[in-house]
Amino acid sequence: MLYILFSFVLIALCDVLTKNAQNEFIVNRTTWTLDSIPSGIKDIVKVLINRSPFIVGRSENVSLVINKPDISRLHAEIISKGDDM
Repeated sequence: MLYILFSFVLIALCDVLTKNAQNEFIVNRTTWTLDSIPSGIKDIVKVLINRSPFIVGRSENVSLVINKPDISRLHAEIISKGDDM
């Protein structure tokens, strides 16, 4: 579980190299991330959307926890359909 304290933008990256279970490099045609630049930090923070549905909210049982009062317990659900979100 990942705890984040800032806003995100949904980004699609194409032709991303990853390793499979046999430690071989494979090309993922589309990999989706949530990207953010939190205040006081110079680098972009990337959260890989690695399951569907990918649920965002304040609840302890979601894919990405955002601990802010204006975020609901089950705030958003991102669902993949092929290469689309």
